[in-house]
Amino acid sequence: MAPPDLIQQELKGPAIGLIVTGSLNAMAGVLVLLSGVFRLIVEGPTAGFADDAERLGYVIGTVAGYGAGALSLCAAPVIIFGGVAMLRGKSLTFARSAAILAMIPITSCCCIGGIPIGIWALQSLRKPEIAAYFQQQRMS
Repeated sequence: MAPPDLIQQELKGPAIGLIVTGSLNAMAGVLVLLSGVFRLIVEGPTAGFADDAERLGYVIGTVAGYGAGALSLCAAPVIIFGGVAMLRGKSLTFARSAAILAMIPITSCCCIGGIPIGIWALQSLRKPEIAAYFQQQRMS
């Protein structure tokens, strides 16, 4: 098995990437939801629509957009805590879950950065010496 210092060094990059991705997701989610509140205050609950199709498009777009922002905001703490768990070598399952969540566009507003970081994290976490390190950390 590789020395713990080398393993910690290998985990440091993707773990910090997950923490940054989760933080950006949280900020983006908050901004999306705040923009919805601001839009409601400025426009009011009703907007002028030419027909029912336009109204339906508006409702679907609103629900999808703000729903994605809310999902991103809910997934952000999981991604952040998964990155912290990866950094500390505490929970392999939690770290893998965070990496997967960072790659899913609907749970990650920052999926452009989350996809490569999630792949990097998963590639690091699948190595046998990394799994052994997590197991050793759990025992101590």
